[in-house]
Amino acid sequence: MDAFASGVIIAVGSAMLIAPIWILQALNDPKAKLGVITGFIFAFLLILSLAMVAKPFEALGATAAYAAVLMVFLQLGTTDGS
Repeated sequence: MDAFASGVIIAVGSAMLIAPIWILQALNDPKAKLGVITGFIFAFLLILSLAMVAKPFEALGATAAYAAVLMVFLQLGTTDGS
């Protein structure tokens, strides 16, 4: 059972990092990109809050780190032509 739970955590964690990259790459509108990032941040916080026994400050810290990673993904796709 522990192996199954570990597999699910790895799969969901990987999907939460890889899916936004592909979605952000396909979008051109900055507001749409921010909407995708906001949706994934809320989904991450919801999954973290429901699936794990984490104190509120731990959940907030993990969510802030995840948000920072997604913002880096947003910046990787921008080119200013200079």
